Amino acid sequence: MTDPLLRGLEHDLNCLRYHRDTVLGILRDEQLAPTAKLQAIERLLKSERDQEEEAEETRDRERLS
Repeated sequence: MTDPLLRGLEHDLNCLRYHRDTVLGILRDEQLAPTAKLQAIERLLKSERDQEEEAEETRDRERLS
């Protein structure tokens, strides 16, 4: 794939698959209490948001320079 849009979509799809598998693993863990499962999923989502914000800030800085 050479089209940047297709590469971006492929990356997004791979990220969704990773998060789906991670969340399912958390939910299937019988040793975690329901609140611990929720907290683990919330940490995963917060980490992803933080990474997206950091990437956006980096892109903004690159555009300005």
